[in-house]
Amino acid sequence: KVRATLGVQDDAVPALLFGGARQECRSIELPDVGPCVVAATIFDDGEGHLAIARRSDDPFSPTEIGLLRSMGRVLGMTLRSLRLFESVQGHEANLSAVIRSALDCIVSIDLDGRIIEWNPAAEATFGYSRDEAMGQLMASLIIPPEHRSDHDRGFAHYRRTGRGPVVDARIEVEALHRDGRRFPVELAVTAVPGLQPTFTAYIRDISRRVATDADMKATTQRLSALVENLNAAVLVENEDRTIGLANTHFCEVFDGPADPDQWIGTECTEAVK
Repeated sequence: KVRATLGVQDDAVPALLFGGARQECRSIELPDVGPCVVAATIFDDGEGHLAIARRSDDPFSPTEIGLLRSMGRVLGMTLRSLRLFESVQGHEANLSAVIRSALDCIVSIDLDGRIIEWNPAAEATFGYSRDEAMGQLMASLIIPPEHRSDHDRGFAHYRRTGRGPVVDARIEVEALHRDGRRFPVELAVTAVPGLQPTFTAYIRDISRRVATDADMKATTQRLSALVENLNAAVLVENEDRTIGLANTHFCEVFDGPADPDQWIGTECTEAVK
């Protein structure tokens, strides 16, 4: 509802206008001004007021009061929009700070597959600056040539159906550096709905982890070969008292499976009974 708050004394006008007696129109006497007619309205959300005054004893007409009400509604909506815009700006500033400081690569693309976000981690990982990457087709920039057709088919399928094999999933794939070097990455893709849907990929270089895993596998294979060639029964016990490794001589000494791999995971106390 349109409300008005007015006062009759010069020093009381501000206080009463913003929270005192509620009238739409009143004649008042102001020092050094003389008689005035003042009309006021409170915005619909109660967050502001609009007042108009003129030097006259004649009251405002219903048409003028209606115009005041309309102006109050418009100004109220404008102020709400400005506050919402400021809130969105603050949110976007916070989001931008998170994206810039993220350790993982954050790459966003539009429905055409063109890059619309490329954070500093992506610059360091792939070798392209933000200015170089923005607007480029992601597939031609960081996906190896032999995998681009698969990407295009999956992208087209998502546009048709709203579903895709890599959306909302975490997978390991091969990526392409600017210098032509290929390296393994962990990839998670999220679809961002809207009038113009976008896709955000969170990418992590896992080269070090893959190399460590390969080293551990090679070390385990060498250890297994060494244990297998020993002329003695060998059993390696895990912390949970299960068998982690055994050789053929162990199988021959103890009654059980002839394949050492079949002993893995067995309770040690059960194996040597």
